[in-house]
Amino acid sequence: MWGDILVPPPRLLAMRDDQVHRGPDAAGLHSGPHIGLALNRLAIIDLSPAANQPMEVDAGVAHILFNGEIYNYSE
Repeated sequence: MWGDILVPPPRLLAMRDDQVHRGPDAAGLHSGPHIGLALNRLAIIDLSPAANQPMEVDAGVAHILFNGEIYNYSE
């Protein structure tokens, strides 16, 4: 049913929802052939929806999740 998807979207959602304590501000999901990304986001600096994840570039050519801090980001 899910083809080449290693982890079906319902399972990704269940894993993401198990980590709701990691961030109450946004939740994201991307699944496709050979990939599954899920994230709960805690917004601290950039509160806009543009910072929600997974982030997509080039009309879906690449997706990224980021968990961490970028020091000296304002410079």
